[in-house]
Formats: sequence, C-alpha cells, structure tokens
Amino acid sequence: MAISAILATSIMLQDLKHGEVFQGGNFEASDAWNPGSVGEIVSDPEAPGGRFLRVRVSRGTPDTPWSTALYQTVQPRLEPGKMDYSFWVRSPDGARLRTVFEQRTDPWTKLLNESLDLAPRWTEVRGSLNLSEVVRSGSHQFGFQFAERAGTIDIAQVSVKATTRAAPPRPTLARPEPLIPAGRPEIGQAGPTAWELGTSAPPQVEARSEGRPHLRFRLDDKTAAAQPWFSQFGRLIDKPVQQGDVIFVRVVARSSDGAGPTVVFEQSQEPHAKSISRRLQLSKDWKEFRLAAPSGGTYEAGESQFKLFFGGQKGTVDIAELEVLNVGPRPDMAALKLNVLDYEPGSDAWRREAEARIERIRKGDARLQVVGPDGRPFTGTLQVNQVRHAFRFGTAVTAEAITGQGADFDRYRAALEEGFNTVVFENDMKWGPMESWDWARVETAAAWLKQRGFLIRGHNLVWGSSRYLPFTLAGRTNEEINRMIDERFVRATSKTKGMLYVWDVVNEAVTETELWDLLGWDRFTGAFKRAKELAPDVLTAYNDFNISNDGATGPNHRRQAIRRARQIIDAGAPLDIFGDQAHQSPPGTPMPQVLAAWDEVTREVKRPIEITEFDFVSWDDASHAAYTKDYLTAAFSHPNVEAFIFWGFWAQRHWLAERGGAMILADWTPRPAWTGYLDLVNRKWRTRLTLPASQRSFRGFLGDYRVTARSGGRTLVGTFTLEKGQSSVIRVTLQPEAGG
Repeated sequence: MAISAILATSIMLQDLKHGEVFQGGNFEASDAWNPGSVGEIVSDPEAPGGRFLRVRVSRGTPDTPWSTALYQTVQPRLEPGKMDYSFWVRSPDGARLRTVFEQRTDPWTKLLNESLDLAPRWTEVRGSLNLSEVVRSGSHQFGFQFAERAGTIDIAQVSVKATTRAAPPRPTLARPEPLIPAGRPEIGQAGPTAWELGTSAPPQVEARSEGRPHLRFRLDDKTAAAQPWFSQFGRLIDKPVQQGDVIFVRVVARSSDGAGPTVVFEQSQEPHAKSISRRLQLSKDWKEFRLAAPSGGTYEAGESQFKLFFGGQKGTVDIAELEVLNVGPRPDMAALKLNVLDYEPGSDAWRREAEARIERIRKGDARLQVVGPDGRPFTGTLQVNQVRHAFRFGTAVTAEAITGQGADFDRYRAALEEGFNTVVFENDMKWGPMESWDWARVETAAAWLKQRGFLIRGHNLVWGSSRYLPFTLAGRTNEEINRMIDERFVRATSKTKGMLYVWDVVNEAVTETELWDLLGWDRFTGAFKRAKELAPDVLTAYNDFNISNDGATGPNHRRQAIRRARQIIDAGAPLDIFGDQAHQSPPGTPMPQVLAAWDEVTREVKRPIEITEFDFVSWDDASHAAYTKDYLTAAFSHPNVEAFIFWGFWAQRHWLAERGGAMILADWTPRPAWTGYLDLVNRKWRTRLTLPASQRSFRGFLGDYRVTARSGGRTLVGTFTLEKGQSSVIRVTLQPEAGG
C-alpha cells in the first residue's frame, strides 16, 4: 500500500496577539506548519520578510489539488463573525494555488475554497470570510493546495485573524457552570440528557427512600464478569466545555459489599477520550467523594458525557447525591476540598527501599590524594562540591527559546542551567523540521548547550506512519521511499556530527507501523544498523509509550514494545538504550508497579533504560509535586535507569500546559513540583562537604567535582570525577584560580 497523503498538524503558536488565529510568518517560527513536507525554505532579502517557502509541483493534478498541500490546524475556538487572511505569493511559470479553510475530517466541508492564477512578481493576497457558526477548537484547518497545475510556487508572510463576537465568559470557581445539578439522579426520564443504563451487562437499579433517598445499583454475576464499561449508568452533558476547564465531581455513595463505581467524564463519541476515570473505594457508611481534573478536550453541547462504570464487581452500590460542575481553568484546587486526589502516595515501604538503592548505586567511595601547585601534599581544609551529576537529568527544549532574545528567554536559559545537564530538542530534529526550519538556529542553540556541558539527545530519525513523515513520500514506490529514508539518515547524522550522544532511531513502532508494514520489518531493524554505520559513536535508542504507565492498555503495550526491542536485538542490530516516554496522568501509576515494569524491561531487553518524555498532568499542586518527586525517586533508584528527561518545564513551551503538565507557569511562577525537583537534584542528591586536613576520604554522589582551598592568600582549585566502582586513589592537583 502507498503512504497515505495526509498532512495535519496540531500545535499552534503560543504567543498570539489578540484576535489572531495564527501568524504563520515565513513558516520558520511555528511548530504548527511542517513546510519541509512540501518544499524548502529560501532566504531572499528581496522577498517579503526575507524568507519564503518554495514548492515545486512536477505534475498538475486538477482533480486532486490536495495531493500536495500544507495546512495548519486552527486551535482557538472562533465565535461567529469575520475571519481575515493575507499572504504574499508568486510563480515564475504561472502555477495555480488553492486557498482553503475546511473541516479536518470527512466530509471536509469548505468555508473557503479559492483558486488563484499566480503571476511572476510578488503579489499580496487579502481576503475574508464570514463565520455564521462557531468554529470549534481543532475542528478546522487553514492552508494551501499546490497541485492544481505544475510549476513553482513561492509563498510568504501568512496571517489569519478573526474579528468575532466575544466568547461567553468561561466558568470560574466563584461562578461555576452546573453540568449535572446536585441531587439524586432520576431514572425514567426522557430527552437527550436522560440518565441511561448500558451496555451489554447493565446493573439493575431502583429508587429507594429509607434513611435518605438514593438509587441502589444491584451488580450480579453477569455484571461481575463484564469489563468495567460494559455495565454503566450515565448521561450526556448538554453544555459546552473547553479544554483546560476543570471538571469537579461530587458523589455521596456507599456499598455494604465494598463495590465501587468508576467515575468517568469523557468524549461522547469515539475514541471516548477520558478526562476523568477514577474508581471510588466505598464502605458501608455514606461518604462524600470530591474529585476534579481538567477537560482534555473542547466539547460542544452533547459532545461529552458523565458515566459510572460498574463492570467487574458484584454486590450493591447506593448513590444518594451526584453533582458535576465546570469550575473553569486553573481554579484554586485547595478550595475544592478534594478527597479523591490526583495522586495518593500510599505506603512508604517502597521509598525506604528506593533510598537504600540510591545510597548503594548512585554513590561511590572517594579517596583523594591532593597536592598543591608545588606538587607537595596539601594539608589544608578542602571544600568539595559536586558540579555535575553522572546521571542524566534533562528536559525537552526548543532552539527558538534557547536562542531567543528578551527577559522570558533569559529566564528560560537560566532555568536550564539551574536544573538540567541534558536536553532533547522537542521538534527541531524531526524529519520535516530538520529539512525546513532554521537549522542555523539549532546549531547556535547546540553550541550554547555544549559550551555549558549539556548532553543532547537526538529525537527522532524516523516514525513509522505517514502522519509523521514528509508529504513528499506520498505515492512513492518502495524503492523511492527506501532511498528517501536513507537520505534522511545520511543528512541527519551528518548535520548532527559531534552534537549528540544518542539518537531515537525509531519512535513508537508498536502503534506506528504503516511504514514497516509497507517496506518490511527487516527495514525497521535495518534502521538501527544504518544509524550505527553512519554515526558509530552515537548510541541508538528505541522509544515508546505506555511502558511504566499501563493506562487503558494494561501491560499489553509494554510487552509489545519489548517484543519490538527483542526484534532489533535478535536481528543482530545495535540497540543501546530502551526509551520509556512516561507521560503520566491521574491517578498516576503506583511506584511499585512502575518499578516492576522497569524490572520486566530489564529482564527481557537487557539494555539501559532512559525516561525520555516525562510529565504528569494535574492542576492539583500537591499531587503534581508528590507524583513528580516519587516517580523521579523511583527512577533514580532503579539500577538500570540512566536518564530522566522531562518533556518540557515552562508552560509557554509545554505541550500539556493547559492540562497542568508544566512545572513553571507562563509568568515564571514556580509550581511546587519545580521547587521539589530542584531540592532533589541540587541539594539532597548532590554532594557538598568540607574535608579537614585529617580527612581525605568520603562517600558522594557520582559525577564531576570541584575542589577549592585557600593557601597564602590565594584561592586554589582542582577537579576530579567520581565514577562508579572507583577503587583507585584519585589524584587532585590544586592550581591558582584564574583571576584569583
């Protein structure tokens, strides 16, 4: 089968001005465009803005102009009103360009669909359209279709702005929006928001009044044998909800049998994306349960639903009261008085074991032999300070933020130096961006990082699905695709020579299989061989998700990822590192389960593990901080884990900022997770001590050290590295500090 000819991107610029849908500029500053999928970026001081995208169409296909296209998803919700757009365009050979604003899914209904005959000179195109209905966040895309006629098309300075009616104010904690009014759910109602039983093993339900009015759900053998969602009770939500709005749920319930419902707030259609899915632990006494989580999506009325799942249990569950509120984005979570938390730390037993392992595996014994500038033993007092961890603590970054000018970017760089020794470029090194974005900016960022001792991960050489591949692969023969993949490997390894310590060679081969199904799975394992041939000094990694967070898949995804890793190894291909993406969400996988997952990977794959993309989404600061600390502690304690990489830290550059994934807010207010993280890596897990003349031995964390002493009015300094299994005496020569 051919690679699917679909391009749909979904990340929008974060620093939009009021009224802007997006500011495409010259395609260089936005993660949302993927210009390398259709053409090349050209610098020309005579062009509008100095840079433009050049697209070459070798054969016109007027019936399918979308066969070469570039789109950007419209993320802001647009109320009815007017949308204006503008761009500059030219074609030296009279090509044709089609401008579209359309739905992103079938039936691809178009609100704008205009074809333009282009002139050789730069021409500014301006237009507008009236929006008579709400355009939901993420439902539409604006872009260009190039394939209507053969020729070369240059395009620059794209801007789309909306002048629409003010959106209704979002709910707040002081003015919440009732999604389900407080009270006992009523059975036997009619209408779109009626409570309904389902699906294949519904519980029996009856209204009761003894003690306090309530509904009693009877769970029988059929219910007990069903999956949780096959026995449910719920209703549609008839009000809109925006992504990031916190959904607050209050339930008063009991069970004399220890049964308990799973509380669910989800998308009402496939794929039923869940923002809340928490099982309540009931007892024989009435108890009020209070829980909350941000909505993971934007839903119009009827597009979300509230459910109680009962499958897999037997007994009775009584529900006396139920209330669901939308309390808006980022409420004061403490004011909600939650008692079902995003993370409940549980027993300390695993922590005590983890602390013991950290002491054993992350520290070493050092015996110093210190001499002064004259080569004689130095007998004075020493200050011994660890300046760098051997363990890799890192974060995803953007080249734009590292090289940017202004107070925000100064603080960004300072935070990097304060908290990390390793980075991975979030998107800059992926196939399309590496070919089309400003590579000089990446080189500048990498030089800044290398000068400060950062290690850099490469992410990633190739994904296995067309949605992550350049559009130019569409419709190609297998031979051509193989050639283009090899060219990608050659260019990527050449451009990054001396820059990286590891490449994620293939990403997510459990789910992204389109390419390997097409070319053959020997091409998958061959990718690792080719990467090592081209960059023998760079480690090779396989990276996948749902490894230490079973999620809805249970252990199945992890075990399939392990099979992929074994497939690489059994084919004789080099695999140096197994990457666990580790994106986590409430209630958070318990740490004993996380550690057991890494044990399984270690047994089966027998390769070091890197935590490559960690985040935990929660606006509950206490839970967010506690889970981050516990997960980090578990990773640092595991003997086979060698790195811990966050997938960003600042809300302005974090893919899950709206859901509470960032550790630092947009205004640089640190959340407790950030201060807790710094406390671990810069204080608790970092060795700083004073050695008197009588002591030249100590036990410290592995890594690089700086020794400082005073003698004759001068400051003397020396350095050494404490390595794992260090047995020999470490000689340190003190020299006068430069300028001291």
